[in-house]
Amino acid sequence: MKSHKTICRAPIDVLLVPWVYLAALLRKGMRRTCVSKLRLCWACLPRTAVFLIRNHNYEPRSDFGNCPEPASFARQLPGIDRKINQQLGFLANLNFADELAFIETKAARPGRFTTYNGNLGSGDADCWYQMVRFLRPGRINETGSGYSTLVAAKARQANRSAYGKCRYRHMCSEPYDMPWLETTGASVLPSRGEDLDPSLLLEFQEDDVLFIESPQMVRRGGKVMIEYLQIVRVVAVGIYVLISNILTSRRDLPEWLAIGMRFCNEQSLTESLLLRNVACEILSSLNLMHHQHYGRLKRVALFTTCNREPGSSYMRRVA
Repeated sequence: MKSHKTICRAPIDVLLVPWVYLAALLRKGMRRTCVSKLRLCWACLPRTAVFLIRNHNYEPRSDFGNCPEPASFARQLPGIDRKINQQLGFLANLNFADELAFIETKAARPGRFTTYNGNLGSGDADCWYQMVRFLRPGRINETGSGYSTLVAAKARQANRSAYGKCRYRHMCSEPYDMPWLETTGASVLPSRGEDLDPSLLLEFQEDDVLFIESPQMVRRGGKVMIEYLQIVRVVAVGIYVLISNILTSRRDLPEWLAIGMRFCNEQSLTESLLLRNVACEILSSLNLMHHQHYGRLKRVALFTTCNREPGSSYMRRVA
């Protein structure tokens, strides 16, 4: 049976169509006449946090229906050495699939991990847990956190049970209030990723992990620029970097673009970082494994399915 929200949504949608269309035409006209010359109108935009974007080369793409290639198109990236055999070897080390019973596949109460979360889904969660189990990092630093923190906490508990007490510190930069994060044992910094102090990386040791939640928009002074230019570029040799929701070799998912209107372009920056980069090696691009070696991935990621696109990319600083 449909919920009341679903039943009410259709008539509301119809009633709003003419108003939204007229507002869009008004905004289009304002951009064509250079809205910055209309001082009062220009002053309203920052107050509402809504700006006018055109389908123009100088601005984020908004006409997703006319992309030259479909999202499922397999792109050729000759400048990136994806080291397929090495990726398959890395997957072979993740042999803790029998410990994934804690993963739930339907809505769960706060503080319990479920793939029904919109961020770290099936496939990604399976491998993230096993990576922490395999590497046994002494330190994990997450810029953006939540369900990934729950998974890492489960892996940490399993490592302590198997190997006894060891050096371990888990830090999360999370500006949004999630009271249950404190129950994971992680140290939560109520700050944005762009406010992360790069000096914290000086405490990293070999096999420690930096987890970057993606995808987001590349913008001046934003989280993405700080992470890539001041953090990823300076981490020490032997440090692992996990970037979530990066579909290298494929384009962004349709639901991110035409449906969700997410103007995320962080993937392009990630690919530029890897282009002929001998300092960072790719350990696993889960989306690539999903499309080219699904059977091998399925042995590790028990909860992944054919129609679910995992997006975690694992890299390691080697020089």
